[in-house]
Amino acid sequence: MAATLRFRNLIRSVRSEGIGSSAKAYWSRIRERFDETRLGIDSDQIIGLDKLALACEERRDHVPTKFRDFRAMKAAFRPTSQSEVFVDYGAGLGRMVVLAATLPFKKVIGIEISEQLAGRARDNVRQCRAKLQCRDIEIFTIDATKFEIPPEVTTIFFYNPFVGSILSDVLRNIRHSYDTRPRRLRIFCSVPDGGAFDSQIRKVEWLRLEKTIKLGDNSSCLIFAVK
Repeated sequence: MAATLRFRNLIRSVRSEGIGSSAKAYWSRIRERFDETRLGIDSDQIIGLDKLALACEERRDHVPTKFRDFRAMKAAFRPTSQSEVFVDYGAGLGRMVVLAATLPFKKVIGIEISEQLAGRARDNVRQCRAKLQCRDIEIFTIDATKFEIPPEVTTIFFYNPFVGSILSDVLRNIRHSYDTRPRRLRIFCSVPDGGAFDSQIRKVEWLRLEKTIKLGDNSSCLIFAVK
């Protein structure tokens, strides 16, 4: 039944988008499933915040970072020393936490407001821990605005988790952490081009845009440094 449904969906896609675009999209889905299986994790679901009783106009639904996007960003993410610490805001099911931990960070931290998602993220970490370079991984169940950023954090990642006052408060916390201990601190933002997050983050006066990496689906990774 499932195979028949997938075949019908493929036929509809070919009719509406053409063979070339459909083949590319189909291959992308196969590659995503392969990467999930290779790591032994289950993080592919899109989960609406209404199902978690967390609906808010400033928060965004849980959508996992695509593996292909991580591959595009990987070289820029790679730590340059053994003391670097990574933080993912809106960790969801933990895919980005796991992917960051495939790199030699000293520690990887996930921030997730939903206990349901955070619990599943911890399960995913346990499932693939033996395959990771970084073994010091911690996922906090906490409102992002309440998280006190450790002074050793060097890399911060956002995958369009929230905007508005929530983002403003988190950015204020980031600036406070930097002022407490000035250091090389980079902020990676994987966001839709021209979206609310994109527009808001570009207006922050104390951030300098260092690089833009074009991703798929009309989105980009903006890499900022603290001035």
